Amino acid sequence: IKSGEPGEFQIKISPNQARNLIRLLDTNFMDLWKQANTYQMSDEIEYFAKMVKEKGEALNIGLLISYGQNLGEAVDHFDLEKMDVYLKQFPAVIKNLKTILAEKT
Repeated sequence: IKSGEPGEFQIKISPNQARNLIRLLDTNFMDLWKQANTYQMSDEIEYFAKMVKEKGEALNIGLLISYGQNLGEAVDHFDLEKMDVYLKQFPAVIKNLKTILAEKT
């Protein structure tokens, strides 16, 4: 995941939003990721990237926005190697994000 300026991945959400996001990450997003990762179909990967980015934008979470953008760009350029790399990174991204969110709950 590319990082920009310092503080890009600071998260400013309420404890309730943090709990809801953790639940969403553990269920919906992991299900979408498993489908995208298993079947490696560009439509599913693109949809997954879009959902991650949109949730990041809705909650102003740079880590999700960046991940969704990077994966989406790999799909747009049909860069199979980068798609695979980003898909494999998702569990670590979620683990890092959940660590940050745990401090908010």
